[in-house]
Formats: sequence, C-alpha cells, structure tokens
Amino acid sequence: MGHTICDSVFIFIALHGMFKLSASAIILIVKHAASLSLSGLSIKVALTQVEADYWEANITSRIEEQFPASYKEYTNEQFIDFLTNTKIG
Repeated sequence: MGHTICDSVFIFIALHGMFKLSASAIILIVKHAASLSLSGLSIKVALTQVEADYWEANITSRIEEQFPASYKEYTNEQFIDFLTNTKIG
C-alpha cells in the first residue's frame, strides 16, 4: 500500500510534537524511514527503527554542531548538503 502526503504530514506533526525535533531532524528521520519502507518494511516499523538509530547515533548533537547559530545564518545549500550526506544507522 502506498503512502499519501497525509501520511507524511501526520508523521511530521507526530515527530515534531512528541520530540520537539528540528525540521532537519524530522527530514532526516523521514528520509531514512522512507528508504527502509521501500525495502519492504512497514512505515511504522521503519520509523521505529530509524528513531532508535537516530538517538543511538546522537544526530541531534551533529545537527547542533553543524548549525550552532540561528538557522537564518545558513544557506539552503548548506542544509541540503547536510541532509543529503548525513546517514542514520
């Protein structure tokens, strides 16, 4: 069964509300969960796995180290580069 944009919006709201994660963290989690779900895992299992991997890899610290100032201080290219090159798990 395919996932709709509504599924993605729900995931975003749930992650942001539950964990107060930054947009960068949420994008990384959803990116990696989508990759796992394409390999056959259900979205729920994929999100659970990626969440555990996220905390184990201490991604929040990596985001804070990469972007210590206000997000307004950085270019879109810097965010895209970070999101593209950061692996979870």
